[in-house]
Amino acid sequence: FDNKILTSTGRLTGDSVLKAVRAQIPIVASLSAAIESGIRLADSYGITLIGFVRGKKMNIYTHPKRINL
Repeated sequence: FDNKILTSTGRLTGDSVLKAVRAQIPIVASLSAAIESGIRLADSYGITLIGFVRGKKMNIYTHPKRINL
């Protein structure tokens, strides 16, 4: 569970977060933005949600404790 990450190029929606929850993936990252439903679900299920990943820059929306910068 702790060594998995789901990556995407699309927006981080509630549906994409639910897929991560079902697959027991604790970190979801995308090149695109997170939308409100994705942020709310990620927060409630303990998922680390990251958007706008560009090199070493990113927006960490929820549960940043898993990310060491």
